[in-house]
Amino acid sequence: MNFEYVRQHYNVPAEIGRRVLVDGQPGIISTDEGHYLGVNFDDDKPGHISRCHPTWRVEYAEMSKVRPVTKSQQRYKRFLELGESFGSFIDFCRWDAQPEHPWNHQPTQTPNQENAMSDTLTNRLRGIYEVGPNGEFGKRSFADFVPAISLEAASRIEELESLITITSKVNGEKIKDIATEFFRHWYNYPGTNTDQGFDSWWEINEERFGA
Repeated sequence: MNFEYVRQHYNVPAEIGRRVLVDGQPGIISTDEGHYLGVNFDDDKPGHISRCHPTWRVEYAEMSKVRPVTKSQQRYKRFLELGESFGSFIDFCRWDAQPEHPWNHQPTQTPNQENAMSDTLTNRLRGIYEVGPNGEFGKRSFADFVPAISLEAASRIEELESLITITSKVNGEKIKDIATEFFRHWYNYPGTNTDQGFDSWWEINEERFGA
């Protein structure tokens, strides 16, 4: 178990994934640093670790998830550890990209998993592309270079697709009934003709219309 020494010696609930407040600064325990806590503070980038004493102005809170480190950050960390063995950063990158390294191994997927990951618009927005005719050479990910707005667009599209799936189950007569009933609700309760007003009303009446 991680932090075995710290937990026994200092009698604190230290473990990877636990939220902490260190001298008033919020963060999460991300690594076991021997006699210290490896804390990734909220204001720092994922993967940036600060070594903190387990009892110096530390408040322990609830469990949470450690923010994942990007592939480029992982690569840079390896460069800091091994870079002195190479003539330049480019030389290191060429070595780092060689397929025999474990960090370049892709998990094996079953045919069903492959088919499920079709070359959809949302995949492309997330930087995932099929290579070759009909994906003959598999897929490649460029997720490290995708702007945040593209990721948001992919999520919004999936939300809309889900909404369309739901509304397609509601026939025309039901739509008319829903519109009529909400109009009556709005007429009797002025100020509810907003997105939030409809959402609140629908949450109460959804089962009634069998949607």
